[in-house]
Amino acid sequence: MAARSRDPRVRLAQRVLRVLQVPRDLLARRDHSCGELNRKLAQRGFSDTEIESAIEACLRLEYLDDRRFALGYCRQLQRKGYGRRHIRHMLHAKQVPESIVAGILDSHCNDAEEQTNCRRMLKKKMGSLGSKFKPAVIRSKMYQYLLGRGFTPPVIRGVIRDLAQWPENAGEKKSS
Repeated sequence: MAARSRDPRVRLAQRVLRVLQVPRDLLARRDHSCGELNRKLAQRGFSDTEIESAIEACLRLEYLDDRRFALGYCRQLQRKGYGRRHIRHMLHAKQVPESIVAGILDSHCNDAEEQTNCRRMLKKKMGSLGSKFKPAVIRSKMYQYLLGRGFTPPVIRGVIRDLAQWPENAGEKKSS
């Protein structure tokens, strides 16, 4: 470990290097939003001026991009089976600006994808319930589960209504 210098110029140079090294190290692990990186740098004791210059450098070097981060995080949450409402909430928690959140959700969480994802999660959950409950109870449990995953009520109702695998519909053919 290098010895700490008493020369203020050397200490300033070390501080400048550190304020650029910390974001680089954080961004090497995974993408971050500007707000998230700002918060992490503030927690490490950097001044507002240092944080601003570090974020500007990262933006200029294209290490940091809120749109790229939001798109990747949105896709990751969709793969995990979360709906539009949950994704919006999580992007806000990561301090992504609303204008970017709205654009990402409009372009990558359309109704068809939302219904497909909701249907996939419903079928996955159906397997764990089996025939332990009456159909009405199963529907209620499915509705609550999907609501908790961030799907909107109209999408949930549509998917539950369209599902032809309910025990009371077992022998019937679905009409086209």
